[in-house]
Amino acid sequence: MKSYLKMDFYRMLTSKYFGIGILGVVGVYGLSLMQLKSQDVYLLNYYIKFYSTYMLLLIFGAVAYSNAMMEDLEYKNYYLQIQKGSFRKYIWSKVITAFISAVIVMVLGTSIFCLMAHFKMPLLSPDNDMLEYLADGDYLSQLITPETIFWYLIADAAMTGLMAGIFSVFAMWLSLFVKNQMFTVMVPIVGFYFFVNYFTRIFGENDYFKLNVIYISNGKIFETSFSCFCYALFVAVAIAAITGKLIYSKMHNDIWGDRNVGSK
Repeated sequence: MKSYLKMDFYRMLTSKYFGIGILGVVGVYGLSLMQLKSQDVYLLNYYIKFYSTYMLLLIFGAVAYSNAMMEDLEYKNYYLQIQKGSFRKYIWSKVITAFISAVIVMVLGTSIFCLMAHFKMPLLSPDNDMLEYLADGDYLSQLITPETIFWYLIADAAMTGLMAGIFSVFAMWLSLFVKNQMFTVMVPIVGFYFFVNYFTRIFGENDYFKLNVIYISNGKIFETSFSCFCYALFVAVAIAAITGKLIYSKMHNDIWGDRNVGSK
């Protein structure tokens, strides 16, 4: 598994899509800065979650490695990778890399923007009249101070990255059916509405199953910040793992059909 992960991470980090994803995140924040009136970066980060531009963050977060499986099928790159290795490890390495790449892109993109924006406005203005109201329902509220606001923004970006990671793996699965790069790019938008609406229909207004509460509004589902973050991580990993199983089954059928081979 280690050798597969090394190869996939190298491929991801040297891919043009990795750079496009980071620059895209910076660009979305920059565009929002020009459109939205905000006295500090914290408020800008809050406002953007309620505009359609937030969907662009999910797209750029998921773009780094979601096409990897489709490219391997198109160019038959998978053959050499599984001929003397493990098909199972090959698949899960791709899934893990796609998931983690989204978190990395979001964190790096947000970090770069914060450092750039800091020259124009404070990360957290002392004159922010909405601070107490907004922080009250945020489980990361203890990080909303002038000394730690940068780490709040990074932690919040990681939460968005976890959701983008879900959609990155989801896009990887759908790319095996619709082998179109533009379709894959748009999956996060479709996926967001699908998961939010579908989960709401099944589980009702239960915040434990609402992705927008878990990842966007940082809702206090549990009493402690650590419990909330662990739950958000668990949900993201669980959905990605289930989707990974679907990818495994689809790829196995595409390569070997119903024959019981290549499963090691």
